[in-house]
Amino acid sequence: MDMTTMKIILALAATWGVPAKHEDVPNTYVKEEKEQHLDILMHFPKGMTIDTRELQELGATKIEDVVFELKKSLYGLKQAGRLWSQLLNNRLLEAGFTRCISDFCLYYKRDIDGVVIVGVYVDDLLVTGTPAVAVYVFFASLESLSTKDIGPVSRYLGMRVTRNEDRGYFLDQEEAIVDLLRDHGMTDVNSSRAPIGTDVYEVHCAD
Repeated sequence: MDMTTMKIILALAATWGVPAKHEDVPNTYVKEEKEQHLDILMHFPKGMTIDTRELQELGATKIEDVVFELKKSLYGLKQAGRLWSQLLNNRLLEAGFTRCISDFCLYYKRDIDGVVIVGVYVDDLLVTGTPAVAVYVFFASLESLSTKDIGPVSRYLGMRVTRNEDRGYFLDQEEAIVDLLRDHGMTDVNSSRAPIGTDVYEVHCAD
């Protein structure tokens, strides 16, 4: 999702007075079936073990001889992200949403019950709408995806999101800056209003 799209969603949430909600979809890449025309085989993941008796039942003498055929999508597959994107897109279109042509990660729906705006970043959904009940109806429609309600958005795309009912939303990356200073051993340095030195030297280049 484009950063401008995120800001538009938050601006609409502030205008409507409906807090933007953050929803997460756990185990995203294993929710969709794999392509029917593809046979995808894999060995045991490294670190996994199997009893000798089970190996014998499978007709193998060592774990490296065992091969599985995947029935569903799986983390690590090249197409896993695309399969999840197609699944969510189909669910939203079936629910009456329209996909924005300028940002494919933005969906919107307008009907007699109200307006709902959905921003998507992989498995993180940023949702607002009016009236507020329209947002809850939307989340109920995604029950089959076992979504997790995180509540009013407080962190999104690595940023802290703060809501002020009178002034709207504020975004900052203070925690990321503090982490950066900590990583470089600079937690005790003094802050500066501008990242530039106070001394300016005139340099003359010889012809």
